[in-house]
Amino acid sequence: MDATISRTLRWGKGYTGRLGKRCWVARITGTDPEYGLSREFVEPSKVEREHFTRARTIINFTYDLSVGLYELCAERERWYLIVWRAKDGSLKAFRPDDKRVAAIAALMRDGTEFDAARRATKTPQETPNGQTA
Repeated sequence: MDATISRTLRWGKGYTGRLGKRCWVARITGTDPEYGLSREFVEPSKVEREHFTRARTIINFTYDLSVGLYELCAERERWYLIVWRAKDGSLKAFRPDDKRVAAIAALMRDGTEFDAARRATKTPQETPNGQTA
C-alpha cells in the first residue's frame, strides 16, 4: 500500500455557524469548464463521533491522502493542499496559493503528471545571501 498523510476535519451535526457546514476532501485532477477545477471526492478512512447530546454531535472525519493536489473544506473554509514525496521518501504537505493551484490544474488537464506539474510551477527559493537557488 502507498504511504499516506492523514488529515482530520470536523463537522457538528445539530450546530449552526462554522461547525454546521459539512466537511469534505477532493483530489484535483485538472480543470472543469463549469466548476473551475475537476475533482474526485475522497471517502474518509475513519469516522468518530463525540456525543454531547442526541441533538448535537461533533463528527471527526479522517482522510488518508497520497501524493497529489487536494481541496479541503471544513468549518466554512476551503483551502488547497499539496502532498508530495520528499527526497528521503517521506510524504510532506503544504498549502499552495490559488495561482499555483490553477497552474498545476491546467498542466494536469493537458496531460502532465501531478509531480511534473508541481515541479514545473515551483518558484525558486532564496538562499540566505538573497540569491535564488
